Amino acid sequence: MSPLKFLNIAFLGSLFLLTSSSVKAQYQQKLFLNLRQGVLSEADYFADKSGPWMGAVITDNELKINPFNWDSIQLVEGEMDNYYQLTQKKNAPNFIFEGDATIIGKKISSTKFAPNQLYPGQRIVLKHEADDYIIYATGDGPRSSKLGSISDISNYKLFVKKNNDQSELLLSIDFFDDNFVAIEWIGDFNSDGKLDFLLQTSSKYTHNEYQLFTKETIK
Repeated sequence: MSPLKFLNIAFLGSLFLLTSSSVKAQYQQKLFLNLRQGVLSEADYFADKSGPWMGAVITDNELKINPFNWDSIQLVEGEMDNYYQLTQKKNAPNFIFEGDATIIGKKISSTKFAPNQLYPGQRIVLKHEADDYIIYATGDGPRSSKLGSISDISNYKLFVKKNNDQSELLLSIDFFDDNFVAIEWIGDFNSDGKLDFLLQTSSKYTHNEYQLFTKETIK
């Protein structure tokens, strides 16, 4: 697989402010649990453990999938709240997710990108193999962090446009409560030749939520 190359970032012109009639259906979504700090919340710990779980180790250039054993998480009783700590040190995962065991050992090329948050009117341009991609945001409110708070943003939408194809909607959020969408990773997770996106999607300050957006369903 050819490495993905970061090209540039610029403000979005009127060319890409497309109407909803030119937007396709949303991507498939899969929940990822955050382990970058080596801790899981009590709510995340009680996720359904019936299927095989995988750990995603993310570096600047690669995402690698390893098996994940829930026995590597232990309870820590805090003064205010209990939490669950990862005891695994070698190949400790950044995220864990329920998946198909056949993808264990898989290595996926990653791409560098900036910024990881797009205010309305901003975009990222990437090249993946022979295809050009634009990730762009629309909405009401400030066009950058210097012009206002994320709580002033409303009717937010994040789109992906490949070459001259129709734009495709990644997500839509009406308003933000001191938490904002963030791009955590970009690459071709399921080897279908199309870019996939791991995003922080919660708009509430009380918690983060991470979703992998793909063109095909991940089992």
